[in-house]
Amino acid sequence: MRRIITYKLTLGEAALVILDDIVTGTLATFYPHPYYHTFCSHAHRRSFYNALKRLERTYLVGRKGRRRGEQWYLTPEGEQVVRRLRVKLVYARKRRWDGKWRLVIFDVPERIRGRRDFLRKELVAMGFHQLQKSVWVTPYPLPDDFFDIMDELELGKHFRIVTADGIRDDGDLRTVFFPKE
Repeated sequence: MRRIITYKLTLGEAALVILDDIVTGTLATFYPHPYYHTFCSHAHRRSFYNALKRLERTYLVGRKGRRRGEQWYLTPEGEQVVRRLRVKLVYARKRRWDGKWRLVIFDVPERIRGRRDFLRKELVAMGFHQLQKSVWVTPYPLPDDFFDIMDELELGKHFRIVTADGIRDDGDLRTVFFPKE
């Protein structure tokens, strides 16, 4: 049995992913969308409208028109966030272990601490296990989009990926990723 890596979208994140699929839409167009019912347990339109308003305040979505017929759309910043969300969703799918370990080793300077914290948060969301302060491990290959995001954040020169055929005394790691029932 493998460690189950899941990523549950928040209401705002679901709104972003749905907007990416439908390009632009009114509030009513969100409800028949499969992502809404798959990822959101929120049944109230008001909650969804409030989430869209919060996303608008953070410049991730934009709005054209007035209250009843308003059209919501993704901003360029929102498109970047959706790309990151899709990486997490793809990475969370079930797959077989190929017998190799992937180690992410990084040393991000203090002056860009926010990016270092972001990298840690992304690794946790993708199901990585922390070996040491800046050494993380996973048995699964990283998606190509992960590297694009790291380059976009200008973290490429601050981290390395090592693919190893084995790690000595990896019993504890196997227990973390492949627990027995």
